[in-house]
Amino acid sequence: MKTSHMSSAGKPPGSASARKKRRARRRSGVIVKNGKPVMLSRVARDVTEHRQLKERIEESEEKYRTLFENANAGILLADAGTGTLLDANNAAEFLLGRTRKELIGMNRQKIHPPEEAEYYKKHFLNHVKQGTVNFADALIVRKDGARIPVKISASVIRVKGKKAILGIFNDVTVQKQMEAALKASENKYRALVETTGTGFLILDREGRVIDANAEYVRLSGHHRLREILGRRITEWTIPYERKKNAKAVAECLRNGFIRELVINYAGRDGRETTVEINATTEGKGKTARIISLCRDITGRRRIENTLKMSEQKYRRLVENLGKDYFFYQHDTNGIFNYLSPTMTDMLGYTHKDFLSHYSTYFTDNPLNKKAVQHTRLSLRGIQQPQYEVELRHKNGGTRLLEITEAPLRDAKGKVTGVEGLARDITQRKESEKLLAASEHKYRTLIEASFDLIYVIRRDDTIQYVNPAALKYLGRNYAEVVGRPRASFFPPKVAAHQKLELDRVFANGKPLFLEQEIKLRSVIRYQETHLIPLKGPDGKTDSVLGVSRDITERRRMESVIRENEELLRKVFDAATDAMFVKDTHSRYIKVNKACANIFLLKLEEVPGKTDAEVFPRDVAAEVLKDDLKVLRTGKTVVSNKGRKLASGRYYFNTIKTPLRNSRGEIIGIVGIARDITKIKKLESELALARTLKAVSLKTRPIAHDFNNALAAISGYATLIAEELDAKDPIRPEINMIIKGVKRAAKIASQLQKYARNPKIVSAGCAKRTIQ
Repeated sequence: MKTSHMSSAGKPPGSASARKKRRARRRSGVIVKNGKPVMLSRVARDVTEHRQLKERIEESEEKYRTLFENANAGILLADAGTGTLLDANNAAEFLLGRTRKELIGMNRQKIHPPEEAEYYKKHFLNHVKQGTVNFADALIVRKDGARIPVKISASVIRVKGKKAILGIFNDVTVQKQMEAALKASENKYRALVETTGTGFLILDREGRVIDANAEYVRLSGHHRLREILGRRITEWTIPYERKKNAKAVAECLRNGFIRELVINYAGRDGRETTVEINATTEGKGKTARIISLCRDITGRRRIENTLKMSEQKYRRLVENLGKDYFFYQHDTNGIFNYLSPTMTDMLGYTHKDFLSHYSTYFTDNPLNKKAVQHTRLSLRGIQQPQYEVELRHKNGGTRLLEITEAPLRDAKGKVTGVEGLARDITQRKESEKLLAASEHKYRTLIEASFDLIYVIRRDDTIQYVNPAALKYLGRNYAEVVGRPRASFFPPKVAAHQKLELDRVFANGKPLFLEQEIKLRSVIRYQETHLIPLKGPDGKTDSVLGVSRDITERRRMESVIRENEELLRKVFDAATDAMFVKDTHSRYIKVNKACANIFLLKLEEVPGKTDAEVFPRDVAAEVLKDDLKVLRTGKTVVSNKGRKLASGRYYFNTIKTPLRNSRGEIIGIVGIARDITKIKKLESELALARTLKAVSLKTRPIAHDFNNALAAISGYATLIAEELDAKDPIRPEINMIIKGVKRAAKIASQLQKYARNPKIVSAGCAKRTIQ
């Protein structure tokens, strides 16, 4: 019997069809012999490990899919070779304004601006080449065409054996807005301070300078800020007021403020500057600072270029997106069992250091108590909102983190731990704090300012006014803010103000003007600076106004002009010689009476010295008096006779020092009165008084003398009559009688002089008296 080589179907046993059937029968456990099934077999294999591995893979995929879907940042997965998007999370859908279905299959270039395709293509290829790249300041385009600023952190991974790019897209629109708001705020307050014309100063509690603007540096008598930084303000306070200034610093720290303190500063060149100070204390204890506003009240100079704030603060809220995030996972006991590598970049710890309880590195910030409660609820399976936590950095500092976390569950739904995403928001919080501090600082300056400070919107309503402006208007804050500006001023004044405001809104340039305002029946004068305030779009949306009341200054200027005119008329019309000299004893100005004495024309005298108008000896005496006035600073009075080319004079001269507003001697003012006639009259009067006194004494003497002569004459005559003509005594008796007659004649003359003591000269008087 021959064995058949054909199957029951009539096909050779070695054919492809037959072999296929045999393999199928072996897999099914059926053994076939001669084309007929003769035995059924089964083979059993343990697939438990395979099933467990499959469940772990599914659990891992579910875990990371949950993290992928719940991440705050948009996450895109793209093919490394073609750039085709393979997957996107919920945040990416929201960020790009497209559904996941629309995103998958789209080329990654379509999410960026088309005009920058080459730029982003180059960066994409760098991502593929380098493996991990942080890319700041990128733009993506939403479906509606809106452009969103983002920061991208990209890593190369493998998906199903192929190389892919995993990109994390963080929307930084809020950060950009905050940076713009911070810059606008600093620009606004910088413009305010730089136009107030007021010195700005920050001191520590010891009275040392921490910061100051250029105007204060000028007030202190210095040229550069570095010359006064770290020094006490008493160093440039005039010596006799140093104790007063030091006491004022202590009082400000104790009471929190000081108002209208007047102090004199002494510059290095010896010049004094008087300043009025208003100060407020910020902070307490060792961190206390004194913020001062100082105004130059000497009136010597107009303040034009002032208040250059040295404060330039450049903040970056987020430096590197990749370093701002880290992923974590911990079990139900709170022990970390996974940390992404970026944790080290953020907090400085190694993985080994940080694989401990999640609260190990908590600070004592009250936020952390809430964080513990959120984690407990997460471990109970309750999804938690975002919350904040503060951790210690390895360098001793702290980091404030924003936490987004979700409970981890096993295949049965049991919570096995917590996983989350930590974002470093320390810089953002610090920026918010700095912005608030900056606004508070500059608001303090505005509130303490003497000037009227206000902000007018484009619709001509009042956005802000400071207390000085409210006092000027006689209203409270609620009555003014939001109201039309024109409602507080007379129609003509309001219309004029509107024209000036429109000019600033139109050209975006600052404007300075002086104006007269009649408010509540009182006329006031103001000088005003109008400064445009621009929004993020670069257009002027409001105007900052700084107005200063100059009514008193105008009045003083008018009084000064009137006084100067009066003094000029008195100077020109005076009959006394009046003159003004400089410190070199040169004549600056003289009146007509003085020029006549010099025998010069009025315009020929200025610039000449005493040696050019007086004889040498007279010039030396005059110069001696001038030097005494300049040396002592006291008035000198002299009465001296002068022999000049124009005649002999006797002058009463008064010389006094001429001082500037700081008390410095800058020259001499003098008045010389010609008292020649007065001196002559005084001499004649003295002589007349002398003669009168002699007359009063002479009359009774002459009378008594006549009586004595009468007695002598009578007795001598009786004796002569008794003697005969030849008596030898008779001649002597006749001599007595003759002498008596002569004496009687002199006595008669004395009696006449006593009755009318008129003489022609002192010589006559002398002879008469003799």
